[in-house]
Amino acid sequence: MKKQIFLTTLLLLGVIGTVSAQGTFKVIASSGSTTKGGVGLKIGTSVLASDQITVGAKSYLGLSYAKGGTVQISKAGTYSAKDLETKLLASSKSSSQKYAEFIIGEVVKGGDANIHKNPYAHQNVTGSVERAVYGISVDLPITTEYLEAQYTFTWKKVIGGTNYNIQIFNNFDEVVKNVTTQDTTYTINFASPELKDSDFVKLVITAKEVSFPDNQVPKFSFIKEENFANKKAKIDKFKKGLGENYQEDAHKQLELALYLEEQKMLLDAKLAYEKAVKLEPENSTMQAAYEQFKIRYGIGKAPEANKGKE
Repeated sequence: MKKQIFLTTLLLLGVIGTVSAQGTFKVIASSGSTTKGGVGLKIGTSVLASDQITVGAKSYLGLSYAKGGTVQISKAGTYSAKDLETKLLASSKSSSQKYAEFIIGEVVKGGDANIHKNPYAHQNVTGSVERAVYGISVDLPITTEYLEAQYTFTWKKVIGGTNYNIQIFNNFDEVVKNVTTQDTTYTINFASPELKDSDFVKLVITAKEVSFPDNQVPKFSFIKEENFANKKAKIDKFKKGLGENYQEDAHKQLELALYLEEQKMLLDAKLAYEKAVKLEPENSTMQAAYEQFKIRYGIGKAPEANKGKE
């Protein structure tokens, strides 16, 4: 009997230890000097209730709470994760908003100073970036794997450009589709007859009225790896673990975005980040996380050879 009680106690301790190890917070945005125990904090890092985190001068940290809610810190100092949790829960009780967000420091200001209206003016939040002087700025990562059969993407109008040419290449670098449009949006269909058997697809966009050197023309690669079926099954299992309502929960969408990014499914991660922001449009920490994601992968940035600093 004593042996049974002892084993039961060990099992309970194991369960408690597993839950604690999952973390109270997860890092969703970070720039400058942000550390835990002297080690730099990376996107996706878990922060336990017992942890102390340090945010340096001119630095920024965005955290997602395991039970829903976000914390953002731009004021230098060392913080207890347990205290942050307590303050977040207190702020959620006193707020009429449907989401919980606790802010330390002046991160988001009104008018033109809002980091999400002019993110490049607040480098400590969004990270160090460079702005294209001219060229085609497309909301796609340069290289990515993909899950779905089709994706719609957009690009910014080019000064002097009216007609845009989209070329799609297959495995053998053959042009299998050539489209001219005056729109700034296009849907690529990987299940189409000309692409369904390709595990590597290249897409090139040019403006007919504007001539760019070849190294300033945006080119994007889409890859379907040999282990695609296994990876898809793994991702489907992760989605199932998020629960039936994950499509309507901003924090679960954020969890999904981080997981898809880890799996190199950047197109799908982008969609999940966008869904999280749409579900909680006033949550500035979510916005910062999405902005940093785009900056990490150069999404929406014109080609490297044609840029200048803001």
